[in-house]
Amino acid sequence: MKDQIINALSYFQQAYIDRDSDKIDEFMDRLFIKDKLIIFGTGINEVCINDEQSKELFTSDWKYWGDYRLNFDSLHIKEYPSFSYAEIEGTLTYKFFDDDKTYDKFVGYVRENMDLGSHYDFMDVMHYLSHLLHPRDQKERAFELPIVTSFIFVENDNDIKINRIIFSMMNLSLYKDIRFEDVIPYTRAFARDVELMKSLGCQSSYLLSNLTFDEDNIVRNHQGVIFKKNIGEGIQSCFLEDDELTINEESLVNYTSNEHHFITCYATLRRQTTQEELENKLKKHILTILDSDIKSKDKLFKVRRDIALTYKEIALGLNFTWPIRIHGIIQSKDEKWVIKHINIVDPFNVILEDK
Repeated sequence: MKDQIINALSYFQQAYIDRDSDKIDEFMDRLFIKDKLIIFGTGINEVCINDEQSKELFTSDWKYWGDYRLNFDSLHIKEYPSFSYAEIEGTLTYKFFDDDKTYDKFVGYVRENMDLGSHYDFMDVMHYLSHLLHPRDQKERAFELPIVTSFIFVENDNDIKINRIIFSMMNLSLYKDIRFEDVIPYTRAFARDVELMKSLGCQSSYLLSNLTFDEDNIVRNHQGVIFKKNIGEGIQSCFLEDDELTINEESLVNYTSNEHHFITCYATLRRQTTQEELENKLKKHILTILDSDIKSKDKLFKVRRDIALTYKEIALGLNFTWPIRIHGIIQSKDEKWVIKHINIVDPFNVILEDK
């Protein structure tokens, strides 16, 4: 099974390198069972539940995405009675250019924000321009973003096929990309994803919010950090003590065997803070940057970038609500369900150089 999975992932990788939309049907026939594939993209409003939606996502990736590469040395495969789970790290590399076309694009973005002209819009412009206007040595530059991709493989006519794909960007920023506030229309897109997941009609005898970790467990957080939780702790323990996690149980989608389920669902995370707390956090972060071994010019970029980002967030208020995506493996053990492996993901929104 492992060799078959590696061969399938190699084919998947090559398709993203070739970017040949004329071969999309061949790609779909080779890797997927007709109308059985479900895909979760890196952001919200990127849930695909049928082949036409999946084709649109793949061909869009091949046309617009950066250079997507899998690191096969990081490949983790776990076999279960009726499916296999594969998780692999990689990079998404974008090229950035110091040219008139780039500056014209950002001028257009500033103009769009001026049509609204709120306090937040001004701070958003400052954050974007902090990335653009930093002096760099090269006219053309590459920037790598870390990504983790999860797959469910199932047997089909003496072959294996992919049943689920989950693309997860790792968040190395001070703040999450997507925040539910009136000034940003993310809530409608998030609600659409939840309704799509509910439409799949998955049934479960458990509430994910009530489950606890098994003794043998793995957690990967939104920054890609892998750790283990204590037996008996719940998912809430993966967050700050005062954070309020609400799992949308109706959005849960599972692929089931007798004892193991692969689950995916959405949640919201709420946090109340003060401007003083955020500024103290920023101060500590800046001091860490200034004490680092990078060039002074790069230190100043990171300081300006993170000051702009912090006050952009403050402009939206001090009550934070973020969407969270959770996926992983749970197991029925000793007449109860326990968590074996979960990934906690921040939906991704925007690509900026040195984000």
